[in-house]
Amino acid sequence: MGNKYRVHEAAKDMGVASNDVLEILKKYFHKDDYKHMTVLEEPEINVVLAHFTSLKQMENLDEAKAAQEKIKSASRPKAKAVPVPEAPQAPKKEEETAKAVVPPAPSAPPVTASSSASV
Repeated sequence: MGNKYRVHEAAKDMGVASNDVLEILKKYFHKDDYKHMTVLEEPEINVVLAHFTSLKQMENLDEAKAAQEKIKSASRPKAKAVPVPEAPQAPKKEEETAKAVVPPAPSAPPVTASSSASV
C-alpha cells in the first residue's frame, strides 16, 4: 500500500485550515464522516488540489516571486539594536561608607579594683 495523505496534511500543504478542506470534501463527495485524520484517496486529493490551486493562481511568475519575497520579509523581521540603559545607583551616605570601612572596636573586659590589685 502507498503513502497515506491525510486531510490535515493536505491543508498544511495548501496553506489553509483543515476545516476548509473538510468543507470541500463534503461538498463534492457528499459524506459527513470526514475528520482531520481521514486518509484521502486519489480522487479526493485531486479535487482538493484543483480547488485550492485554482483559488491561488497568479497572473504571471513575477507576481509569484513578489508574493514569496513579501512572505519571507514578513516572517523575518529585522532586529534593531536597542541600547540597554544602566540602572542608576543611589549615592551612598558618608555614614554608611564609614561603617563599611571601619570595623567596630572590640570590647575589652571592664577593669575592676580587685583585678588590678592582684597584679
